[in-house]
Amino acid sequence: MVEMLKEKEYFIHYFNTNHKLKLSIVSLMQFFEDIALLQSEEREVGLDYYKENNIAWVLHQFEIRIKEYPKYKDKIVLRTFPTSYLRFYAHRAFQIFNESDDIVISADSIFVFLDTITKRPKTVTDDMYAAYCITHGKNELKKPEEAKRLSEVNYEQEFTVRRSDIDVNDHVNNVKYVVWALETIPVDILNEKDIELIRISYKKEIKYGVTIKSKVQIINEKEKIISLHSIVGEDDKDACLIEMHWK
Repeated sequence: MVEMLKEKEYFIHYFNTNHKLKLSIVSLMQFFEDIALLQSEEREVGLDYYKENNIAWVLHQFEIRIKEYPKYKDKIVLRTFPTSYLRFYAHRAFQIFNESDDIVISADSIFVFLDTITKRPKTVTDDMYAAYCITHGKNELKKPEEAKRLSEVNYEQEFTVRRSDIDVNDHVNNVKYVVWALETIPVDILNEKDIELIRISYKKEIKYGVTIKSKVQIINEKEKIISLHSIVGEDDKDACLIEMHWK
């Protein structure tokens, strides 16, 4: 396979940071979303192609590992590349380099290729294989570990899905689930700790106008805290599971 690498420099603006002036998880995920879509557009299998062919890539899993946080006014370089397809799954990797060319953040993601008419997974087409120079057969999918389920609920909050939460696929944008999860974290953890690992497992879509609940379980370990999150819809079933490790 010829590695189809996309690289882009980003500047960390004030609005990309949290209250510690470090790159926020929300902006980090938006950077990932941006560079992946830019590569799709360059390979001529972007938004217009999706619309014409009634298809979409839907995020299924994410694992983000943070060694060091970029800060306000830093320049970073993002790199992304798809590695393999397996039936209707695709693996895409991400890396962030600091100004010393060290990898400070890395991530693995799994996407599902979807037929937007039937709303069911669809076998990855030959066009997609050709666009990213991925060879048919002998593809192994590197799947991240699933986010763990809650065994109890320590805190929860309720939200109503707004129009600003909806993306081009007419459902809640992937990043919004993390926003809702962070709202349930106690302030002392947010002030004293940083996320070093986040795993996300998307289970089903949520639409505009729905009332959701964001639930969390806080687990205290010797040197770190683990927060387990569940975003549930009106049927009280998991729409998204999130696992955060705080150090």
